[in-house]
Amino acid sequence: MSRLPGILEDIAHLVGLPAALAVADRFGGRRLPGLVRMSPDHPLARCVGLQKAIRIAEYLGNERPEIPKFDARHRAIRNRRIREERALGATHAELAERYHLTDRWIRAILAEKDEPVEQIGFDW
Repeated sequence: MSRLPGILEDIAHLVGLPAALAVADRFGGRRLPGLVRMSPDHPLARCVGLQKAIRIAEYLGNERPEIPKFDARHRAIRNRRIREERALGATHAELAERYHLTDRWIRAILAEKDEPVEQIGFDW
């Protein structure tokens, strides 16, 4: 597993790296909204799905942690993972759903060259 900043590491262990990266995309630089009443309409549930949101809410209880913002690093990691998973046979639709992106965005990422993740502080 990567060494993600702050609470994102815990979220990745709970519900997976794609969901943790989606949380960073959606909430980076802000506190998570209140997690007491989880529903399909809750912003976290819309971001990662209801079941994963419930697991995160149960783990955090009444806490509302600030989600670290690390745009360039996490995009490089996410994009490399997307390219790796595509090389292993994942479809555009599967990747779009897993990473909460559009098919068009997945195609754009796949067309890019790999960024040197080793230079931005994560080991894979």
